[in-house]
Amino acid sequence: MLGSDKQILGSSLETKTKSEKGRPKINRELGYQLIKAGYSTRYICKVLGCKSRTVRLMKKELKEKGELQPQETTTDLDKIALDFDEECKRAVGISFHDWLKSQVKGYKWIFNFCKLCWEKVWDKPSLVLVKDRDNQLADQLAMKWLEVFGDDVRRLRRRKKIIRYLFRFLGRHDVCDRYLRMTLTREPEEVRELPHITFVDFPVKLDECIRLCEQMLGWEYGLALKLKIVTMMRTGSEGKELLGIRVGEENHSYLIMKHEDEFRFKVTAKRNEVWNITWIPKGLRRELFALYVHKCKGEKLFQIDIAKLRKTFGDVTEKIIGVRLKLHDLRKVGLSWYHVMGLPLEYVDRFNVGWTDFNTAKKFYLQFRQILRKAERQAYKEKIPDWFKEGFEQWLEEGEW
Repeated sequence: MLGSDKQILGSSLETKTKSEKGRPKINRELGYQLIKAGYSTRYICKVLGCKSRTVRLMKKELKEKGELQPQETTTDLDKIALDFDEECKRAVGISFHDWLKSQVKGYKWIFNFCKLCWEKVWDKPSLVLVKDRDNQLADQLAMKWLEVFGDDVRRLRRRKKIIRYLFRFLGRHDVCDRYLRMTLTREPEEVRELPHITFVDFPVKLDECIRLCEQMLGWEYGLALKLKIVTMMRTGSEGKELLGIRVGEENHSYLIMKHEDEFRFKVTAKRNEVWNITWIPKGLRRELFALYVHKCKGEKLFQIDIAKLRKTFGDVTEKIIGVRLKLHDLRKVGLSWYHVMGLPLEYVDRFNVGWTDFNTAKKFYLQFRQILRKAERQAYKEKIPDWFKEGFEQWLEEGEW
């Protein structure tokens, strides 16, 4: 008869023996020593064979006795991690762990990966020497790192992105540029092709999708979609791009408006790239100002449920256009529409939130040019909604960009 013990013998089956009440029988003196040495709660639980609650109680006992200072438990790192962070402090003067925490949400994962590279790939080199630009150690470590990870092309780009944080922390941007560049030419990523964008009726269908999202979710959601297309910014997160825009405050990303015709709009993108938004159509500026005046200073401009927007937008586009679009695809839509409106390719890397990697824009830009025949471009241009193209040609002719 197949099945688990519970299925065969019944739900009343008890295979565990009840333990005696009271404190678990563990080597508390060893536990105290491990806590004082700075080992992590997880590691101590593994050594003593106890639960995290027991470790927390022992820490409390040490604090009551005055044998453990509060600052000793602020960073939950194991011994190797503490050694690595101390080496970082010797090189730069500040904690790499704390610096990462101020830079990125996934700081624990990045710190652990860099620590393991320092320990297992590089055999614990002196980071003081790595920081020294006159020393060749940083170049040697970068080449050794590529030798270890370079064969796995599928994961290389993600790993490069992580290890670059350590070299940036040490002030060695030159090493990142020489060996760890995030370019399509070295680690080509498959560009998501969207031939649906090139159909002449696409602008009308997308505009209908945005109106439906407005009806289903609210006016603010539709405005967010339009702004993404016009500025070509990413969805972002706290402090950055669309979801990071704050009202009237010099945050990473902010919008300051005196009225609909006078504004200052700065966007901080990934890798702390900074863009100044120079073009927004007048109709869209009017909508932005209507939202702006109802927000308090320092408040987020868009207070929207991004998960709900992703799902609704995907469902609507799949039904109307025939393909499930992602929010990130709107960057390509904006680039394509500006191409049809006459924006030269050589300016897309500095226009609104452009592309620092010119090859990315070029590949999609040229793909659009090849698919959409010249005879169809005028018809396509006429179908682009007014909230996107109003006044753009005049603005382009005047050379305001």
